[in-house]
Formats: sequence, C-alpha cells, structure tokens
Amino acid sequence: MEWRDLRLSDKATVEALYESSRCRLSDLTFTNLFMWVDSRKTQICHFEDFLFFEVLDQKYGPTLYNPLGNGKLKNAIKLLLKDAENRGHLLRFKAVSEEFVKELKSQFPNHFAITSSGRDDDYLYRYDDLVNLSGKAYQKKRNHIHHFQNEYMSKYRSINKEDIPDLMEFVESWLAKQPKDAGGYIEDEGRAALRALEHFESLNLRGAMLFYEERIIAFTLGELVHSDTVIIHVEKADTEYLGSYQMINQAFLEKEWKGKRVEFVNRESDLGVAGLRQAKQSYHPAEMIKKYDAVYLN
Repeated sequence: MEWRDLRLSDKATVEALYESSRCRLSDLTFTNLFMWVDSRKTQICHFEDFLFFEVLDQKYGPTLYNPLGNGKLKNAIKLLLKDAENRGHLLRFKAVSEEFVKELKSQFPNHFAITSSGRDDDYLYRYDDLVNLSGKAYQKKRNHIHHFQNEYMSKYRSINKEDIPDLMEFVESWLAKQPKDAGGYIEDEGRAALRALEHFESLNLRGAMLFYEERIIAFTLGELVHSDTVIIHVEKADTEYLGSYQMINQAFLEKEWKGKRVEFVNRESDLGVAGLRQAKQSYHPAEMIKKYDAVYLN
C-alpha cells in the first residue's frame, strides 16, 4: 500500500466521498483532517473504491480512521493486515462508526476487539435548540448571554480574509494564557486553529468574531455538510468576558446559518476532557454519534 501525506489538493476527493457516503463523523471532514495534520501526521491511501486515513496515535502509533468509500471491505482489510504486518505494528482503528463495526464483525467474526470510551463521540444538537435556547434547560445560557449583552457593548462581524492576521494573534494570546501544565493537547489545538485560519479561504470556512472596544474577544469557525448540518471546528473566547462563549455560539448559528435549512449542529467530541464534556453536555445534545476503537486480535 502506498501511503502519503494528506494535502490541500485532496480536499475535493475527500469531500466528495464524505458527502456520497453520508458520513456523520466530524473526524473525517476534510477540514478536521487538514487542521490536525501537523500533530497527527495524517497519511492517506487509495485502495480500489476506498480512501484510508492513518494518524500517529501518541500511545499506540499508526492508527486508522474510518475509511470513506464503497467496495469490498474484506479485501481492503486483508491488505491492511498485510501492510501492518510488514510495518511491524497491529492493525488498529479508532473513532470508527457503528456501521463500520458491524461490517468488521460480519466479515471478520471474533477477530477484532471492539471498545468505546466515549471520548471520541460527537455531540449532535438540534439547530433550533442552540439558536432559540428555549425552556428551563437553557435558562443559564440565556442568563449568560443577557449578562454579556448588558455588560459589554460588543460588535459581531463575519470573518473575511483581512481579519486572519488579527485572529491568529488572538489564538497566540489564547495559548499564552493556558496553564503551563495543560498538556500537549492544548498546544496541538492551538496549532490546529492557526492552520484553519491560515487556509480559511481554501477550506471554504465560515466564521464570526465578537469585538469589545475594538479588540477581538471571541471567534468561531464552522462549515456546512450534507446541506443540513453545521460542524463547529473552532470556538475560542476570552473568559474574562463572562458569557462570551455562549454569545459567539448562539450568534454565529443565528446570523450565519438562519434560513439555510440547517437542522443539526455537530460540536465534535470532548476528547475525554472533563471541562469540555461538562460544557458540551450543558447544551443538551439531541444525539451522541457513537464511535469505537477496533484492534485486530489474530
């Protein structure tokens, strides 16, 4: 098998397969793959009608994502097994869909250990819930937004290419404020956000910012997939401004996507980070898109 680095020129191919397969995993959007390429060392490989993605897991080494495409999966897995053997590692998949797991169990019964930690599951929300924030469940969110609106005379603006240098500076500032013992993930997250900003136009992203006294205090980046789902790839705010996260979340969805027949919002996974998990659960997801790890046993 011939693996190579993921390139920006792969965008059209990956997106066409993502759309045609109706894949719902946020990991497999081209934007996500491309954003994290530096820390994950993402490689791709074509085989028949499949496109495979390999990342370098910090704990386990070479690991595969869910493939995109249609074809004879059994033949592809056999080739992947031989490739893993030749390279001296186990065949391991991470964050794959329930549908893929069913295929593995059907084609290779009792040959894969399947587990799920929940850390990679995507949070899927109803668009109307996050825009309207109606009912008792969202009272605290409304309170945060009202506080923000009353306390700060902020301005909202859609992102254009002229804003990119200032936004990159904001990310660098955000990184500098993070605890020194926060771990490598925070640095990787910052690099991913910077890469998304650097290629903002090429990735066809949509974004928005909040200003207070001419300073950026929050911004977000997202994109539309399958014509009905917005995926939020980046959301950063200065927590000194209480309610800034809640404000940019709600305003971006309402101002950029209203009237475009959006039904769902995918806010990606929490990666097992307690603070992220609490924040994402507090918005009451309509569904968790389950993901699984699979390791070949024999």
